[in-house]
Amino acid sequence: MFTSLCLFLLLAGHAHASRVADVAGLLNVDEDGRAEHAVKNGDIQHLILNANLTKTSYTPVDDLVPTFDCASRYYFKGAGSLSDIVETAHEWCRADLVPEDKRVPEFLRGLYWMKDLELPDVAFCPSLGEWEGRGGGKGGTLKLAVWTHFVFRKEASEDVPHLAQTVAKLPFPISRPMIYTIDFPDDSFTHASIYTNSVLINRFIKFPLEELPQTEDGKVVSQKKGDVWNRPSFFGFGIFTDWLKFENSASRYYAVRVMDDDGTINQGTYSMMKKAEMAQTKEGGSFVRYASEC
Repeated sequence: MFTSLCLFLLLAGHAHASRVADVAGLLNVDEDGRAEHAVKNGDIQHLILNANLTKTSYTPVDDLVPTFDCASRYYFKGAGSLSDIVETAHEWCRADLVPEDKRVPEFLRGLYWMKDLELPDVAFCPSLGEWEGRGGGKGGTLKLAVWTHFVFRKEASEDVPHLAQTVAKLPFPISRPMIYTIDFPDDSFTHASIYTNSVLINRFIKFPLEELPQTEDGKVVSQKKGDVWNRPSFFGFGIFTDWLKFENSASRYYAVRVMDDDGTINQGTYSMMKKAEMAQTKEGGSFVRYASEC
């Protein structure tokens, strides 16, 4: 019972050197000097992206083994020496890192800011999730491994954010990484249910996902399908029904796309994200994302 209570409260509430080595490898294998020419023309980012693609092999979401060895820390441009969390996100958050038959449809690709959430998870990348369509107009599901597909706020005193540690290995008797499944029941792709890989946790939660034309405050307006989602949270207890689960307004947030899958940044949303997240981050804090491979 204590474990269940802890879970309830929890839910309520690529390394740079590796990339340099990969680029160096590309330079050595280019017999015609084309890679060298590309570097001279400032196309270093293209080489880095290709190096990541050739090095990283795909591991199914269910088989990912959590590790905190491959951490990348971020903040915001102009507010310290760390790389910008959004401007550099396209290095790791894009659908072409996933096999084509498992890529999420375009309406849910990109980096999403978790607007108005006062918890240590800041953003997530559906582009890296594993999609399984049902066909016949019956929608599909997207799996996300929380420990690696989400970005966390890290306090200066933390080696690894507490939330990241928890979702990497849920408490006994679950004792495995948390995986979210976003389940769209039909091909309108306007609403979904979110559940975990734990029957126990699912008895205590109800997490709908609903597409909106804009956030309730009107500050973020959808420009294309999938830009803005409402994600309320309901908690309680239920096995065969959700009617004993009640909304917790403090855990509600809006998932708003801050970067498209091609790397295009929504500057208005970015500015709001920067202001809001800097206000919530204590001195010396940063943001961190854990890759499955270094």
